[in-house]
Amino acid sequence: MAELQARIDKLGFGGFQLLALICTGGVMMSEGAEMLLMGCMTKMLDKEWGLADFTKGFMVSVVFAGFAVGNLLSGKLGDTYGRRPTILLSYLIMGTAGLLTATANCAPVMICLRMMVGVGCGIGFPSIYTLIPELCPTKLRGAVCACMIGFMPLGEMYAALGVIAIDKDLTGRTTFGAKWHVTNETWRVLCDWGAVPAFIFLAWCLVLLPESPFFLAKQGRHEEANAVLASMAYWNGGQTPEGIAPVAIPAAAPPPRPVDSSGKGEADKFSWREAVQRCLSGRYMETTLVMFCAHFTKDFSVFGLSYVFPQYFKELAFSVEVGWEIFITAMLTLPGVFIAMGLTRWESFGNIAALKASAFLAGLLCLGLLEGAPRILHTLCAPTLKSVAMIYFIIVVTYTAEV
Repeated sequence: MAELQARIDKLGFGGFQLLALICTGGVMMSEGAEMLLMGCMTKMLDKEWGLADFTKGFMVSVVFAGFAVGNLLSGKLGDTYGRRPTILLSYLIMGTAGLLTATANCAPVMICLRMMVGVGCGIGFPSIYTLIPELCPTKLRGAVCACMIGFMPLGEMYAALGVIAIDKDLTGRTTFGAKWHVTNETWRVLCDWGAVPAFIFLAWCLVLLPESPFFLAKQGRHEEANAVLASMAYWNGGQTPEGIAPVAIPAAAPPPRPVDSSGKGEADKFSWREAVQRCLSGRYMETTLVMFCAHFTKDFSVFGLSYVFPQYFKELAFSVEVGWEIFITAMLTLPGVFIAMGLTRWESFGNIAALKASAFLAGLLCLGLLEGAPRILHTLCAPTLKSVAMIYFIIVVTYTAEV
């Protein structure tokens, strides 16, 4: 596998990786749009269905339960069937479940459908985090992963544009002054709007998303692995495949793997339980616990802000419409993506120092959102906090891949 990575490093970065980046970034974009729109819809659903506080919170948090289920399924699916089919399945589930949420007629149905949206996202995350490093030169893995995560604020901007076009003040009325058949039913149109990116990227990926050459080589599909390398050479500037040593193909087919009584092949030695035990062993215990807390914090901050900010801006009643306030805040997250990309390449500073600095700054900015803080601090700290939280999110993901 080291030789295969050396060939990818020799081919460099180019159009092939950019296409893969767009294909995988769609998972982040779809997730960003869905999370922000759910925050926008909560007030309208409360008015229509009379939701209890617990139900409102659970309706949003159940998405993360879906993330957990999807993550557990994704590893097995990706290692068995490949990264490409797993990502395609992710888009299909997200898009279908997202569309069906527009038909929900009660809170339990909405909760079930929102969980399925989370399952779709959860299935996609591990596969895209695995596929991109397997297609990129070693030195650019962190920067490309950061750029891929940057599709999340793009999804939020897309969702905000939908809010502006459909119901810019989240009142249940369209921006054109018309009203839907039932009060506050603009949330159904927003559900449909949020599902659109998943289907667009599904169509894009069906044509352009490559499979991991590492997965293909491990499966013994050497000709397909070489075809991926040839495609990479073509898209990265027309370099001929002959200039790159092909993946070695065995002279003879290997004998069938013996099958034990459980029906599993000899090569299927990976044990999820053993992997967990190793992570919790003395050597890795401290790192595992720290990264567990770091991932909890990054998800709680980034996804929590996506949920809270639409309601936060509506309650503060700024002179700018809620939809535009959300759009501006999402747009101001993008500098955080570029800063994080730079930090992943700044070797003298290091990821651990970046983690500490971004976490401290995010906590400091939270003070500006307290109820007693001056209004000007609310205006300044809200978008800045969103950007810093995104920096923290990207650094955590990058550092996790390295350790």
